[in-house]
Amino acid sequence: MKRAVGLSLVLALTMAGSAVAQGGGGGGMRQAPPDHWVSADSLVKALGITDASVSAKVAPHLAEVDKILKTAAEARTKMMGGGGPPDPAVRQEMMGKMTDWQKALDEHYGAVRAALPADKQAAFDALQKPAVRRPGGGGRMGGGPPGQ
Repeated sequence: MKRAVGLSLVLALTMAGSAVAQGGGGGGMRQAPPDHWVSADSLVKALGITDASVSAKVAPHLAEVDKILKTAAEARTKMMGGGGPPDPAVRQEMMGKMTDWQKALDEHYGAVRAALPADKQAAFDALQKPAVRRPGGGGRMGGGPPGQ
C-alpha cells in the first residue's frame, strides 16, 4: 500500500510539473526545465525498492544528471541574461551544447534503468524523463528534442 501511495505521489508531482512546464502554470510565462531531477533515495522509495545496493548503483548517475541539468540551466540563464533574443550564433552554439547535454542525460538515464530490478523498470519508464529542453515547443529554444 505504501509503495502504491509513494508511486502515485511521484507520478502526480511529475504530471503537475509537466503541466507547468507546458505553459499550464498560468501567467503565460513558460518555465525553464528544472536544474535537478530526482535523488537516489527518492527514486528507490518511489519505485518500492528495498535493496540498498540499488540506491548506491544509481546515485552516481543521478548526481551526473543533476550536474548536467544545473549546467544547462546556468547556461540558459547566462544566454538569456540580456532580456532580448540571443544572437543567432550564440543560440546555435547553445543548441549544439543542448544536444550534447541531452545525449549525456540519456546515457545516465539508461544506466539508471539498467541498474534497476527488471520488475521495477516499467514504473521507472512511467516517470518523466530528464531533459535539458522543455517538452513541446517545436523548434524554438526550449522545445523538446526530435521524436519526443
